[in-house]
Formats: sequence, C-alpha cells, structure tokens
Amino acid sequence: MLKAEDSKTQKFFEYTFEVTNPFVLSNKLIEIFIERNLADYTFDKIELIHHHMLNTLVPEEFAEEKNLRDLLGANIKLLDNDEVIFEPVEAFGATNIFVPYKRLMKFLSSKTAQLIPRHSTGVFLEKTAVERKKHLQFPVFEIYLNIFPEDFQIAVFKNEKLQLYNAFPYENTDEFLYYLFFVWETLDISEDKMHVYLSGIDSENEIVKNLSDFTANYTLLPAVTPSSVNNYITG
Repeated sequence: MLKAEDSKTQKFFEYTFEVTNPFVLSNKLIEIFIERNLADYTFDKIELIHHHMLNTLVPEEFAEEKNLRDLLGANIKLLDNDEVIFEPVEAFGATNIFVPYKRLMKFLSSKTAQLIPRHSTGVFLEKTAVERKKHLQFPVFEIYLNIFPEDFQIAVFKNEKLQLYNAFPYENTDEFLYYLFFVWETLDISEDKMHVYLSGIDSENEIVKNLSDFTANYTLLPAVTPSSVNNYITG
C-alpha cells in the first residue's frame, strides 16, 4: 500500500508481493513504479515498516549508538554487511533495534526527503499503549497478540507493567497455541486472572475457535498493521 502525505493521506494503490526477499522486493518495487507511471513522482514522506525477527527490544537506558550492534548480535546472527538502526518505543521506555532492508531504503530514499524506517514491533507496542488507555479496569495479566499468517507478536502486562514482549513463528494453530501456552506457563498465568486481546484476525479464524475452547476471556481488536505487513510497503 503506497500513500502520499499532504493535507490528508491519499491511497495510491495496494500490491501484494509473492516473495519477501529484500533483493527481489526492491527490484519488483522499481518495476511497479515504472509500470504505474510513478518513476518521477516524489512523496512528502514515506514510512517503511519492516516485519521480520531481526530485531530486539531493550530498555532505553541500555541503547547507545555505539553498542546497538552488540545488543542485537546477542539475540540474532548478524552478517558483516548488515546495517543496524533503532527506533524508540517511548510508551514503554524501550528501544527497538533492528536490521533494515538497505536496498529498499536506498530506492525509497530517492522518492522522498523524509524516509522513516520502522519495525512492526514498534507499531504494535504503540498501538497497544493506545488501546490500554481505553481500559477502566485491568486484570492481573493482559495479553496482547498481533497475528500474522506465519508469525505472531505477543506483549504481556502484569499489574499494568510490561512483563514480556516476543514474537514466534508458527505453521498451524497447534503451534500457535503451543507458544501461547508456553508463555502462560512460564509467567504462571491463570485463566481467571487474565484477558487476551487479539488483532489481525477475525472471529472466523481457526485460532479464535481453538482459543475459545480454553478461555472466554478474550476480545478481538482491529488489525494493528496490514495482515501481511511483510508484503506491503506503507507510506
């Protein structure tokens, strides 16, 4: 989904990519700009949301530019030519460190004076903070899930404080539930003291139907980001 920013946001088009390889994506994006006569078009601002697991969330006091690579490298294997950038998650006093798609950034930078590289972790946690402000009462445990076709993000709050953030891949509903129950067990979460908030899926999704067999304490929320954010470019 590509948008321009002026007095209001205007949707230009939406395109679903069949691959997520950054090299292939950047080449395909160039083709799309040419095919849609956008090759000479410039945008006031473009926001590029990365959705992958090449990231880590750390307390903001630990995140300094000189040690970003070391912090991220402690959680994932970095290549020598990987760039490392960060974005603040101010609502929770945290910093999200991640690997950006350099080829995509280089191309999109040529189309705007203001390219904002983001990660879906930051988007998810920001939206979670907004959603939590709507609550008048809190259970002991709040569990927020943002669900994609092949992975999901989870944030757990205990007594209104962020206890855990993570992301897990899954191939089917059983794997999804395995990781969810693993978190519940690890944090000693009991069904009568929690509420689950799900975004990215609707009531007909198999995940919801299976989850309802274990708890009635859940609420469906609007999707935080497009359901296949790794297949979209948003601006």
